[in-house]
Amino acid sequence: KNVLALDEGRLVKSDAESCGYLYRDSAFKTHKKLLLDVSFALTPEKSDTILQRMSILAKKRAEVQPKGKSAGSVFVNPEGMFAGELLEKAGLKGKKIGGAMFSDRHANFIINFNHASFKDIVALIDEAREKVYTMFGVWLQREVELVYRN
Repeated sequence: KNVLALDEGRLVKSDAESCGYLYRDSAFKTHKKLLLDVSFALTPEKSDTILQRMSILAKKRAEVQPKGKSAGSVFVNPEGMFAGELLEKAGLKGKKIGGAMFSDRHANFIINFNHASFKDIVALIDEAREKVYTMFGVWLQREVELVYRN
């Protein structure tokens, strides 16, 4: 329904229509606003229906996604391709830097297997982008958003 965001040091409340939501994009991403609070409009449904849907989705996720600590898919699939397949063909499945590694189950997930630092994860992302570009001429776009603090 609405959001509260920090925009250049000011608190700004916006309704959903002014958020500019698109697939993988919004006014917050474009203008680097930081979301602080979100209110949702939900549709009531029977609890057994919700639990059944949750169970089905959890089972599907467990079949394809790796276990462990991750932030989900690292790269957006390039048009007509799969990022995980490009990463695997580039020999990056299971690749480790520090405590971070590309999953050996699904190469488009970075797993924090041993207290990975931000630097470990960024180094792995950067190496993967460069290697995939060198091998296939495809510059992978990050799906995860990196946030830097001074």
